[in-house]
Order: sequence, then structure tokens, then C-alpha cells
Amino acid sequence: MTMENGFFEARECIEWTRTEWDNANSGSLPRVLLIGDSITNHYYPFARDLLKGKVYTDKYVTSKCTIDPFFMKELDLYISEYPYVCVHFNNGLHGFEGPAEPVQNYIEGYERLLQRVLLYCPNTILATSTPVSLPGELHTLKQEIHVKVLERNEAVKALAQRYGLAVNDLFSCVIDFPELHVDDGAHFKDEGSSRLAEQVCAAVGSFI
Repeated sequence: MTMENGFFEARECIEWTRTEWDNANSGSLPRVLLIGDSITNHYYPFARDLLKGKVYTDKYVTSKCTIDPFFMKELDLYISEYPYVCVHFNNGLHGFEGPAEPVQNYIEGYERLLQRVLLYCPNTILATSTPVSLPGELHTLKQEIHVKVLERNEAVKALAQRYGLAVNDLFSCVIDFPELHVDDGAHFKDEGSSRLAEQVCAAVGSFI
């Protein structure tokens, strides 16, 4: 999937990564790491505030699909900088076209990333991906994406069972509340991000 000039055909037109270290100059509290995409990016500040005083909450969020080799390079960089008592891992709303699309390719890449995460932090929680609606039709699921999200979520649950890991079902957290989506059908209003953050904090709470 990598061409001679280095072009990786599974990438999107624009790829991005955002990271944040909470209280980067302090080691007085344990740390948790939230790995995900733009959904995680939006609920991160709510989760950080909810966990304030208990842990430092870091984030590594990216648009990269699980089979992108640069994902592993970035993961190694960010997860190795601090020790973590818990990692909350989510990836599933990117790479819906081309070589990243088949669920078998998706989950093989996901498992490689998971194995690397577990080397650093055995207390890892796998999160399902959230539903996607049609833009402007928040009560109508985007069916071709919905089917793929369901398929990926089931594969993640099976992987969690195989590795003996907990699953945080973010899909079920918001599927019955389409009004929490913004008009693009994928992202959430503050109320939705806050709801997701509450469930994330409840999940990581058993490790802190």
C-alpha cells in the first residue's frame, strides 16, 4: 500500500494530529491517556475537567486510520513520554474508503496498535465508535457508514474479549439521542460531548 515515492494511498486528503499533556511539568498525580479522533478531541476538555484533582488527563487524537504506519510512529512517541495508569483507546470513524475500508484490514491494524499500547499500559479500555447521521437529518443514520461502524464495533468487542479488556460502549451512550449531534451528523454539541465524557470518566475510574 506504500508507493515508491512514499505516497500512502490509504490517507485522506488532509491528515491531522492533536496532542495535549495536562500539567506536563508535574508528576504529583497519575496520568490517563485518551486516544481517539475528533470525537475524543471534543469530549476531552469535559473529561479533563471531570477528572481534575484525581489524575492528569492527556490526549493523542488523530485522523489516521489504523493501517497507516505513521500512526504507530506517533503512538510510540506520545505514549512513551509519561507512565499511564489507564489508556482509553478509540479509532473507527476514518478510513472508510480504499485499502483501509475492509473490516479485516481495519482490525488487523487496530490489533497491531493495541499490542503496542499494551506494552506501555496493560490497563487499556477499548471504546466503540459513535453513530453518524446524515448532515441536516439528525434522526436519519448515514446508512453506508452506519453499517461499517457497526461492523467495526463488533470487531473491536471481539478483540477486547480475546485480550480480556473492558469495552466502553460509546455507541450505545448516544445512539438514542440524535439531537445531540451537530448538523454535520458526525460530531456532537457540548451536551453530547459532556455525556460521552461522563461515560469515559466512569470507565477509567476503576483504574485511578
